[in-house]
Amino acid sequence: MDFVDEILGKLAEHIHQRHFHELETDGVEIKPVPPSNVEWKELYKSVNAFLNTRGGIVILGVKEVGSGALKRYELSGGLEFAEQKLKQIPTVFTDNKRACQTLSDCFPPMQIRNLLDGRVCIVYIDELAADRKFVYYDGVACGT
Repeated sequence: MDFVDEILGKLAEHIHQRHFHELETDGVEIKPVPPSNVEWKELYKSVNAFLNTRGGIVILGVKEVGSGALKRYELSGGLEFAEQKLKQIPTVFTDNKRACQTLSDCFPPMQIRNLLDGRVCIVYIDELAADRKFVYYDGVACGT
């Protein structure tokens, strides 16, 4: 079983049991599919930090709801509306002179995976090579 399968298994268990245990790390983020441009910007900042540090994985399609003892994970849905935005991820970053960077080589193929009665998208982000660091999103090099 690989690392992503392990995380998805834990997520499925937590969703099914309606409870929460922190599964995010410095290399894994779990996010709902952003419903608006503002939330996509927050996702881009996370991806930017992964590019500028050690790389990482974003699991899209799961949200945290509630608080305290009632906090839990739920499937968020929305992947069917996200395809265009997902395709844009490698193109939203710039260098320090604000020149657009195409970083397709830093993004292994995304995966759509079944999780319980829904689907999630696994976005893999490779660390930038040292000679390409750093990239910026909206004028900021996150993670530096």
